[in-house]
Amino acid sequence: MCITYPNQLSQKLENANVELEFQILNYARENAHLKATYKNLFDSISVSRVQTETKFASLQNELHNNIYKNAKLRTQLFKKVSDQKDNTQDTRLDNTKTRRPQPRSNTKNDRVPSASKSSRIKNKEAEVEEHHRNLLLSKNNKHMSSA
Repeated sequence: MCITYPNQLSQKLENANVELEFQILNYARENAHLKATYKNLFDSISVSRVQTETKFASLQNELHNNIYKNAKLRTQLFKKVSDQKDNTQDTRLDNTKTRRPQPRSNTKNDRVPSASKSSRIKNKEAEVEEHHRNLLLSKNNKHMSSA
């Protein structure tokens, strides 16, 4: 039995060695595949980043150009308005004494007629008398303030 024992042990070692080499090959193949996949992803991210940066730069330039155009147009507009204002001031009539139309909300129908002094005094007395009056309800004897 002593002679077969080292043979069995060496056979087991040989089998384990073959199995480990097979696993190493599988891991190396998987590693190569993952490297290629991640390289492709990184390259696509880099390309899209460059595209985004160029698009951003062109949009920024377009924005600056539009701001410049708007500023030029505004200065032209202000110049034209001030020129027209100067022209109309020379030909303007004195209309300070002309009658201007009244707004519709300020008609005579909307106004409350003022009361005479005697009727105002009577109204004050009536307000004082009616101020703390309570009404008695006939069905449920509850008090209700009228003020």
